[in-house]
Parts: sequence; C-alpha cells; structure tokens
Amino acid sequence: MTRLRLVLLAVLMATIALGLTFLPALHAQTMSTTAALSGTVSDPSGARVPKATVKLTNPSQGITRTFTTGSAGEYSFSLLPVGTYTLEATAPGFKTSKQEGIVLNVGDFLTEDIHLAIGTSEQVTVSASVAMLQTENANVSTEIASKQVEELPLNLRNVVGLVMLNSSVNNQTQQQLLNAGGGEDTADQDMSFLSFGGGFFGTTAFLLDGGWNVAGGWGGVVYVPAVDDVQEFKVMNNSFSAEYGWSTGNVVNMITRSGTSDLHFTLSDYLRNQKMDANLYFHNLEGLPKSPDHRNQFAAAGGGPLYIPGIYKQSNKTFFFANYEGLRLNNAGSYSANVPTSAQESGDFSAQLGAQTGTDCLGNPIYKGEIYNPYTTTYYSSGPCAGHYVRLGYPGNKIPTSGVGAIDALAKTLASGNYWPAPANPGGGYNFNVAASQATASNEYGIRVDHHCTQYTSI
Repeated sequence: MTRLRLVLLAVLMATIALGLTFLPALHAQTMSTTAALSGTVSDPSGARVPKATVKLTNPSQGITRTFTTGSAGEYSFSLLPVGTYTLEATAPGFKTSKQEGIVLNVGDFLTEDIHLAIGTSEQVTVSASVAMLQTENANVSTEIASKQVEELPLNLRNVVGLVMLNSSVNNQTQQQLLNAGGGEDTADQDMSFLSFGGGFFGTTAFLLDGGWNVAGGWGGVVYVPAVDDVQEFKVMNNSFSAEYGWSTGNVVNMITRSGTSDLHFTLSDYLRNQKMDANLYFHNLEGLPKSPDHRNQFAAAGGGPLYIPGIYKQSNKTFFFANYEGLRLNNAGSYSANVPTSAQESGDFSAQLGAQTGTDCLGNPIYKGEIYNPYTTTYYSSGPCAGHYVRLGYPGNKIPTSGVGAIDALAKTLASGNYWPAPANPGGGYNFNVAASQATASNEYGIRVDHHCTQYTSI
C-alpha cells in the first residue's frame, strides 16, 4: 500500500475515532438533532402481540434497526437521523405489516401503532404517508423541511429568514432596512434579530446539530450555514420539553445535511445588481440615479457514500456531504464628514470667526469660533483673573507660519500630504458627502462525515 493510501486511511480512522471519543459527551444533545418512533403491535382483537419483530429501515442512509416487542407488545426506536423510513412488523401466525413513507423530522417523538392481520403468506403494505401522532411531549413547533429550504424564495440566501414563516415571528432589523429603501445586509447574524409573539429579542435559543449556537454577548446566532448545507429545522414556541429547558423564549433547532447512498451534486448562482433592479421611488422622485448595488452568491454542494479508490468503499455505512458558498458584494454606501478646507490647511480659520459673545476676565473680547494660542497661557494669582488660566486668541483667527504658536511641522506635513480628500458635496452640516460601492467578499466551506458503526438491535 502506498504512503498516500496509508495517510488517507489514517485520516479516515482518526475521524471515526474522534467521533467515538466525544460520543458520551454528545449524547445529551443528540435528542435535539434526531427523532424517535414508538408504538405497540396488536392483533385484530386489539390484544397486544409480544415477541413480534419490528424492523425500521432507511435505505438511502444505510439504516436498519430491529426491535423485539415486550410483554405488552411495545416497541421503541430512539436517536434516529431525520429522513424517510419504512416500518415492518412480523410475528408467527400473522401477515407481515409494512408501512412506507414515514417521515421523521428533527426533534420528533412520534407514535405509530401496528395492527397485524391473521395469515401466514401475505403482506399488507401501506405506501401513502400518513399523519402521525406526537404523544411523548407537548412541543408546539413549525417544521421547515428540506423542500422548503431548497425551493422557497429566500432574501439574501439566509436560511434564518425562513423562521419568519412562523406567523408569530418578526425581524425588526430587516424591517428597518426595508423602510430605509432596501439594503444589502452583509452580516448573516443580523437576520437573527427575531422577536416571537411580541417578546423581547435575545430570548431565542439557536441550535446547530445539537450544539449551542448563540452569541452570549447579544443573543443572536453565531453561525448561519449555507442554504445547501441545511437539511431542515424546527421552530418551537414558548413551551417545550426538558432538553430545551435552558431557553426562556423560543428555540430554532437546525441540522445540517448528510450524505446518502446516492451521489448527488448541485451548482447554483444568484445574481442581483442595479441593472436588473428598478430604481427606488424617492430616487426617481428626486431625479437621482440608481444606487450602486451588486450581489453575487455562488455555491457547489454534494454528497454520497464515501469512496477512496483502492482503500475504502462503503455504500451503506459511511457517507459524506461537502459544500462551498462564495459571496461577492458591492453595495451602496455613503459617508459624511467635515474635512479641512485649503484655507484651514494653511492656518486660516477666519471664515469660522463669528460675532462677539462676551469678554474674558482681562476685558479681552471673546468671539464665537475663535481659536487660541496655547503658548500664551498665563496663570494669574491676583487681580480680576486670580486663580485662573487665560490664553489669547490668534489675531483674525489665523495661525502664523512662524513665531510663537506657529503651525507645527507635523501639521504642515499632514496638510500637504493629501491624507484626506478635499471638501465635496456639502450639505447636512458636513462639507464632505460621498456615495460609493462597499466591497465585501466571503468564502464558506463545510464537510460532514457520518458513519454507522453497527446496526442497532434491541431484544
């Protein structure tokens, strides 16, 4: 085996070992990233069927689990990855019962009772997906499934925006951007300024694959995964079970996408610029052109069974999913400031000298906007200015080029070095106002590896 193959195999084994090392610590959080299915098996009279074999399968993720019912005919499967499952039950003297299309979402605790018919050689199959009861908890939630994540219009390609599909949710920051004439927000986290049912911002718990995803300093989300990297998420309001008890408000529980037994890849590109957009209403009203605006988001994602040629090939145990998303943003920005005029750079501040506003303790006139020579500062211990420091203003509000209190050499260098722009577009209390394009670029990468060490069997 070549050295490259040995290195690749070592990396794979290290990845699996690292997951096993942290498995006990992660057990408590897996309840918020997986689902559970339970129920009973009964005969036509309603009597429970003990020692029936119940099998749950998800071929696309290589999952097969079996359970032998107890004396009360009960079965239970926990820690199930989200997905679509088939439930099958067999027992001596009964026809095989098969239920297809059972969809388990993140955090589900569903109940599905199985009713066996008497017979030996036939199979009863139900193919249509049916609504299932959730009796293990009182969580009130809104499911955002992968189909909605992929197909619904999504401003700024930020999946947190889909939380507002819940009618009780409002985002005040985004509303302010719209009221200001639209905006190309550069921070994914700003989308998480959410209020549930009129409550306060900062009381929402954000979970990502079961981990705490909340910025402690201000209560927003820390990391927002790319759209193609999100499998689904659940929005829970106000009342939920114990594993979410550390939230005082609401929970947004998000899980990332995992690979399946089939290879699947996608490419996408989303473009927005001023050539495609209409001008803002008030810009048209005032005869102003469109603001510079260009937003391009491009992505590639895909996953499937892990295959390393000549080293490792497994179609139903180890899966990967990888994604990349790039952002190139040049949106409209504005800046206002007061910069020195050419006269001020030479020390002439006479234009700022206003009317007399009074006199000092020596009887010298005091003018509005007057500047003072720091080298004339004098302390008086007696007379009308006793206990005070007094300094004199520059004659005519002009700083001399030589002598005591002249322009400093460093100030001359700064004034002649073009370190700031000349005044332009005065207005609004500023003599420098400019609109320009603000460039932002980001690159996001992600990879996930799932490995089923063994099939789970309970007797």
